[in-house]
Amino acid sequence: MYNAKLFFRKKTKTRDRLPTFGPATLAEDHGPLVDIWKNLREQMVADDEAVSACLHDGVPDCASAETLLHVIDDAKAHQGKALIAYINRAINLLIRPAPGAWVGALEVFTFADGDCKAYSIAKFFALREAGLPAERLRLVIVRNRRRSEDHMVVAANVEDVWFILDNATMILATDSENTARYTPLLLLDEAGVRRYQ
Repeated sequence: MYNAKLFFRKKTKTRDRLPTFGPATLAEDHGPLVDIWKNLREQMVADDEAVSACLHDGVPDCASAETLLHVIDDAKAHQGKALIAYINRAINLLIRPAPGAWVGALEVFTFADGDCKAYSIAKFFALREAGLPAERLRLVIVRNRRRSEDHMVVAANVEDVWFILDNATMILATDSENTARYTPLLLLDEAGVRRYQ
């Protein structure tokens, strides 16, 4: 587990050193999504502390944390792309599709249902807990051209390749392989919220 203060580190550079989906992004300084992401990041820090308390302090009512830790422990038998593929598959099988809201990862694991946001938040959190650095993880809101709807996925960078974790498939594809299917709209990461140009 991680020191909660380090779960998200303040990014010092404004330039995106590891672009996802290619196009440039512009920072969003205000708006509903900025507030939602700020609250969700705070919830992830609280969830990290709760997982740590369940592990080290014997806190009762840790079923959701135990579910998460089981997924992470199994995933850690793998490395790189195999680790993120394991987490993608495990969480896709763990959560039932249902209408959802912006909730923290432990709440997702508690109720085991939700929409693409719930799947993505759970995967993002699990990947952080499994040791992927914050600067190599992003939530990306995309426009699914085939379905004409907005959708959320996780982008995880392994060996300088962005892989997309999507609740709609067990297959990992790269961001460049997904450009025919998805148009990137917004990116949420350690630096905040950015809009694709």
